[in-house]
Amino acid sequence: MVKEQGGMCALCSEPGSAGGLVIDRDELKKRIRGLLHPKCKTFLALGRDNPLRFKMAITYLGRNPGS
Repeated sequence: MVKEQGGMCALCSEPGSAGGLVIDRDELKKRIRGLLHPKCKTFLALGRDNPLRFKMAITYLGRNPGS
């Protein structure tokens, strides 16, 4: 899988860091989705793997752009 992803995180497409990449699993479908940075995996977990939560976050960020 590391070779398939070219050593990159499947979420942010940046190279694996010193902490390495960790396995991300779809617990409902019981399958491996890809390899992620630990922080990217935490990001998904905080959104509870719910696409609607991420869409809501994108909408929020669009309304409240950073400086």
